[in-house]
Amino acid sequence: MSRPTIYGVLMTRDEVDLLRLNIVHHLQTSCDRIIVVDNGSQDGTRSVLKRLASKLPVDWTTESGTLEQGAVVTEMLHEARKQGADWVIPLDTDEFWHTGRKLHEILAEDSGSGALEVRRVELIQARDQKKSNARGVLRMTMRVAEPVRGVEAIDEYLAGERSMFETEPQPKVLLRATEGVVVPRGSHTAEGLAGPITVSSEIAIFHAPLRSHQAVNMRMREGARLSAQSEDPYESIQSRYWERMSREDRMLEAWAAHSYADGALDVAGRRVELVEDHRLVELLGPWVRSARAQVLARYTGRSW
Repeated sequence: MSRPTIYGVLMTRDEVDLLRLNIVHHLQTSCDRIIVVDNGSQDGTRSVLKRLASKLPVDWTTESGTLEQGAVVTEMLHEARKQGADWVIPLDTDEFWHTGRKLHEILAEDSGSGALEVRRVELIQARDQKKSNARGVLRMTMRVAEPVRGVEAIDEYLAGERSMFETEPQPKVLLRATEGVVVPRGSHTAEGLAGPITVSSEIAIFHAPLRSHQAVNMRMREGARLSAQSEDPYESIQSRYWERMSREDRMLEAWAAHSYADGALDVAGRRVELVEDHRLVELLGPWVRSARAQVLARYTGRSW
């Protein structure tokens, strides 16, 4: 079995708090190269990408204006294919892919799949986390034990009667890089695959979507922008939810439903008990602490 070449493709916008951590993590654990499109970030993203690309196998461009995520991901996938990629991971800045053994080994053993379906695990932030930063991810140690599947649960979420974390997240696909593949928005499936989609039990994605009050405000602004573009209520439902909660002056209520205090969510008058899950912290903790130590040493002249 030959070693496959794995590329990551990432479209990012104003998530500089996790960008460096995300890219370094995936280059160390799974990706041979990462292609990034920055969608007009205003938070220092371009400076981070410039530094990373000077030292690591990262290619990046920046494009302002309204971009259709699926089309951008599809274009990056085929650029990766032209550069020699055998498989492509559609990354998001707030998602961290993890395997029990090397991803290259897993993919080398797969001879027929057009894509692998990968489950996502949603991690929840502490309620008093005000700002988004890499170290804040180390507080995301809780999750809902058994999320609910189905359109009814999503409708209840959109109505403010259920937390997003109580709904089962859609899986994502890891794609074989073949001609004709088209990736819709969200990368939850794909068209034009060279083989079937196979469910993987060896790969997981740890998702850190709502990392602080600051991140919630960003989702609200994104929702307002998307609502002006499309009337489909099921397109980008998270951003639309936060835009609606802001419009109805219900942000504190909504944050209580999506952050933990005393081991639980507070959802429309219900207390939703959570279970502890430290896997994201175990995965990222060494990187976060190492980066913080380097910064402290640089500015204080001391070892930490």
